Amino acid sequence: MAYRISIKKSAIKSLAKIPEPYFSTIKEAIYKLSEDSRPSVHKKLKGRNAFRIRVSNYRIIYEIQDKISYDFNQEKIGKTFKVLIDKEEGGHFGGRTDFDSVEVGASKFYCRVGNFVQAKVFEATEFILYGEVVED
Repeated sequence: MAYRISIKKSAIKSLAKIPEPYFSTIKEAIYKLSEDSRPSVHKKLKGRNAFRIRVSNYRIIYEIQDKISYDFNQEKIGKTFKVLIDKEEGGHFGGRTDFDSVEVGASKFYCRVGNFVQAKVFEATEFILYGEVVED
């Protein structure tokens, strides 16, 4: 799951003062956090819900808001969404709504890559919604 990155205005001002090549390296490291929020080099900060990674002589301090994602996804349980099937792996199907990734349990009769299905969400984690195909 890709995370959304939000940078405080004060951090943007600080970043703008960093010379090259450090600025580009730091920017790249921040973007990579959207795909891997807990890289092998991350350290948990004591006394707060935050982490840091080191880039040269600089530190990137960041928070991960998994609980917000979890709570948001829990609200989707029991709801039905239009899902575009975009992958099949071992008899399981994955797809996308306008905003979310959904793992869909259904027979090959209902699901084919490229088809839209209606899926009712029955379980959710911070990262994934699990659904079953329902008839229109």
